[in-house]
Amino acid sequence: MSAKPNYFRLGSFVLLGFALFLAGLLAFGGGQMFRQKAYVETYVNGSVQGVDIGSGVKFRGVQIGRVIGIDFSFNLYDKTNIDQAKNYVVLVMEIDREIAPGIFDPASVEALKQNISEGLRVRIEPQGITGLNYLDFGYVDPERFPVLEVSWKPDHFYIPYAPGEITNFLDSINNIMREVEKLNIEEFSDNAL
Repeated sequence: MSAKPNYFRLGSFVLLGFALFLAGLLAFGGGQMFRQKAYVETYVNGSVQGVDIGSGVKFRGVQIGRVIGIDFSFNLYDKTNIDQAKNYVVLVMEIDREIAPGIFDPASVEALKQNISEGLRVRIEPQGITGLNYLDFGYVDPERFPVLEVSWKPDHFYIPYAPGEITNFLDSINNIMREVEKLNIEEFSDNAL
């Protein structure tokens, strides 16, 4: 003789399991879904090796967001004039407004422009020996790293890019090596004798 299934008990069990799942989701990070976000983009005219979707975004070492998009500018913006399209890499970042309140607020666009003129830039920095990189907001010399002029209107807040410290170091070494190659050592040694 087979026992009849109790549909009320089965339905209660399923609903209880679903409620526990939702409670766990909210308790362990689901609250992130309800936080206000700001979106920022930058354009890199070099390599973004080591940056991927989900890479961290920091301001003075404090995690304020993550990378949510990587694409080329000619895919997103320069579709009308493809012959002169720039091949910049567009990095789109999602910034948590609770961690960085007021920085990326539509009412503070003028303050953001002032910070950019004072040298606020996005830089790619290494996270250690892992090969992974993160994006770091910081201040640099604005004359040394001018704002990259673009012919399109950005979809989000735009923060200019500046090369990171390691990139600057490697560029300096490459420049020194090029200058050494230009030296005519034989002619110099003949003149010295």
